Amino acid sequence: MAKDLDNALNMDGIFSGIATGWKALNGFTDSGLEQLSRYSLDSGVLAPKYSDEDACRVLRISESTALLMFLTVFRLNGMTDKAEVIEAWLGDKLSPS
Repeated sequence: MAKDLDNALNMDGIFSGIATGWKALNGFTDSGLEQLSRYSLDSGVLAPKYSDEDACRVLRISESTALLMFLTVFRLNGMTDKAEVIEAWLGDKLSPS
């Protein structure tokens, strides 16, 4: 679906890049074993135990996903100048360093 969106909106792989982080987002929301393991402390107490890396990853993915939604709305409504600004910013953030 991400590839289809990239092609339909000429997004140059931006949606596909977000799709690679989807598994991390699922780990924070699903009620499966992965999520339960995040709430089981070594003492047996149930409490959140997210690493700083996990929290940062979710924040980065959430930020980029929100901007993608703005970008999509701008593109679909012909606001290309606004879309180009977001695209440039996302390109800098999502490109490998």
